[in-house]
Amino acid sequence: MAVRQRGQSWQADVFVNGKRRRKDFRTREAAEAWEAAQKQPAKERAFSAPNAPTSGRNGSEPPPTTFGEACERAFQRYYRGTKWELKTWQLMARVRADLGDDTPLHRLDSTAIDAYVERLRAEGKSSSTINGRLAMVSKVLRFAKSRGGLREMPRIEREKVPVGRVRWLSAEEEATLLALLRQWGKEDVAEVVECLIDTGL
Repeated sequence: MAVRQRGQSWQADVFVNGKRRRKDFRTREAAEAWEAAQKQPAKERAFSAPNAPTSGRNGSEPPPTTFGEACERAFQRYYRGTKWELKTWQLMARVRADLGDDTPLHRLDSTAIDAYVERLRAEGKSSSTINGRLAMVSKVLRFAKSRGGLREMPRIEREKVPVGRVRWLSAEEEATLLALLRQWGKEDVAEVVECLIDTGL
C-alpha cells in the first residue's frame, strides 16, 4: 500500500483480496483517508468504536462526551450504508484529525470553532473547503446536542465564497467559436449560440 504524488494529484495504491485498487485524489490527505478505508472490509468501513457506550438499562445510550464518540455515532445514524458513505467517512476522518477524537464536546465552543477556521485559513484551505468541514462539525454537534451530550450549539459562521468571475466573449472569440461550430457541421447550434450571445441570454 502506498500514496505517491503524480503530477498535480496524489495516487493511492492498495491490494484488497489479491486485487489491486488505484485511485487519484487532489490532496494527499484524501488519498490517505481512502487508503485507510480500503484496509477494512466494506461492512466494517464505518468507524470502529472500541469505547462506544453500551445501552443503559432502559435501552437508551448515554450521551456522547467526546468529539470522536459523537462522530462515530452520527456517522452510524446518518451515513452508514448510503451511497456517499465513503466520501463522508473521508471528510469526517479529516475533521476528526483536525479537532481530536478525545476533545470533550463542551470545549468545542464558538472560540474553539473560530480558532479552527483560522488554522484552516493559515493552511491555505479555500472558503468552500472550510465550509465543508464546518458543515460536518455542525452536523456532528447537532447530533450530540440532540442526544444530550451538548448543552448548546456554538455559533458556526460559514466563510464567504467569492463569486466566480463574470466575463463576456470578445468579438474575436465569438467569431472563432461560431466558425468552429460551423466547421464541425453544427450550423443549427451555431445559430442558437449566436442568438444567445446577441440577446444576452
